[in-house]
Amino acid sequence: MGNWIQTIKQTALYRHLKGAAYKVLWHLPVDRRKVILDNFAGRGFGDDPKYIALELQRRDPKLKLYWVVREKGMPLPEGLRPVVVDSLSYFYHMSTAKVWIDNTKAMRKPPKKISQFYVQTWHSTLGLKKNEQDAATLTPEYVRMAQEDAAKTDLMYSDNDFRLEKYRTRYWYSGPVIKCDVPRMGILFHTPEDIHRQVREFFGIPAGKKLALYVPTFRKAVDLDVYRFDYAGCLRQLEAKFGGEFVFLIRLHPNIMRCAPELLRYDGQRLHNASPYPDIQELLAAADVLISDFSGCLFDFAFVGKPVFLLAQDLDAYLSQDRGTYFSPRELPFPLATDDASLAASIHQFSPEAYRKDLQVFMESIGFEDHGTGAKAVADIILDKIYGHH
Repeated sequence: MGNWIQTIKQTALYRHLKGAAYKVLWHLPVDRRKVILDNFAGRGFGDDPKYIALELQRRDPKLKLYWVVREKGMPLPEGLRPVVVDSLSYFYHMSTAKVWIDNTKAMRKPPKKISQFYVQTWHSTLGLKKNEQDAATLTPEYVRMAQEDAAKTDLMYSDNDFRLEKYRTRYWYSGPVIKCDVPRMGILFHTPEDIHRQVREFFGIPAGKKLALYVPTFRKAVDLDVYRFDYAGCLRQLEAKFGGEFVFLIRLHPNIMRCAPELLRYDGQRLHNASPYPDIQELLAAADVLISDFSGCLFDFAFVGKPVFLLAQDLDAYLSQDRGTYFSPRELPFPLATDDASLAASIHQFSPEAYRKDLQVFMESIGFEDHGTGAKAVADIILDKIYGHH
């Protein structure tokens, strides 16, 4: 059934009918208390839209909050109403919501009215890989979609000057860009104790165990060998350096999550498949150590002072053949390894004091400033748009 639906959605007739529906629904009045939020075109309840939604819900229970999902039945907090992506209901709520909130430009949106307000949160605090106009691998279709999205956008924000400049010059966007805390950083700066318990219970990990989180990014060519390394040996090194008993949570990029079962045998005791976990920010908040290669999440983790180790077994090939990076991995304030031996050496030689100093220099160089109050800051703007004189 799902395949038939996808086939129909790819036809010219469907696109024509969708365009006609847009035109009809555009004439419906805007409901000023309605907000529609999307995370990666319905992928799950997470990222900045999640933390903005929870803050709005806490501040004003009268708001009608609609969350975009890929299919009915996706678990959501009580009070959030699911809307299936690309459905007639989705078109209706997009046409009548006062506020749109999204973190990607992954799909075309209906025409926006002057009275509607669209916050494009994007989906990384800083980001290592080049993106938007800096990326050389974008398709013409994506560029058109991104340009259309930018023309509809009313606000972008960041907690660092480097990304602010990118939003202003490299995102096809000419609207307001403000500096404020990023909503999803709040859980890292102010981690509720129940998050530690919740994450461990999800994976059946006993209390007291330390968590090493491995989050590699995707490559254009799917080669699972670049994600395999000596997990057991790494755990021994982490225990020798930091004390306690560690377990691994391994979370693949959404583009390659389907490969998770064949990547390695998750034993359910020391190696856990964390790819299905709904919100990576909760994993980052609960973890003690992060190992990554080029994933933007490493900055979120580091910005609260936690230790990050880089492992890029295909470093030279990635830098020459893939998307390219804004910062040289060799110049970042994180120990860099390209194999098991150099990773073991990075962990063994890790100095918390030197790491903190290097990290501070880097954060100053990008103009980073965040205190974990982003959800409140963005909610203030949205509520002013809803109830203020605009």
